[in-house]
Amino acid sequence: EDELDLMPAATAYGEIARRTMELDVQTCLLPAVGSYVNDTDSLKRFIDMADPEVLRVCIDSGFLAQAKITTASFIKDFRQKIGIVHLRDTKALPQRAAKKKKSEKDGEKAAHESQVPKVQAMELGKGELDLESFVDALLKVEFVGWGPVLFDPARSKSLLEIAKTCHHYAEHTLDLVF
Repeated sequence: EDELDLMPAATAYGEIARRTMELDVQTCLLPAVGSYVNDTDSLKRFIDMADPEVLRVCIDSGFLAQAKITTASFIKDFRQKIGIVHLRDTKALPQRAAKKKKSEKDGEKAAHESQVPKVQAMELGKGELDLESFVDALLKVEFVGWGPVLFDPARSKSLLEIAKTCHHYAEHTLDLVF
């Protein structure tokens, strides 16, 4: 990937961010493992190309763990850009062997996809992440804002049961106020 790969998307994001800011609405970019914006450097370049004055970042605890990014330093680096936070606990899923390639292009795609760690979002406190350190890092930069909880619904529980578990963990373990 080089600057030219990011430029069209960054230009579009910048324009969207400027227009939505006129309406008092923030545009936030959610970096994702396996995308063009998948680490600290590519995120910094993307924001600079888009419009650093108006484009914000969605900080996702699951993304940081999946990308093996140090939470405290990432949050400190982007403290002025945080628009929203995703509270997501995850656990690693077993990696599957890559299928036989059909063509060279398919082979490159399969090789890339096999390097992306697969994770499953869990109820808060049921995964492998250190969410207490994540919240501590946010508090150190004095983040005040929204932090929706993301999870993959368990088939054995109702959404209400899962929501209650997440709420209890957030309130009693993470000491978050609702």
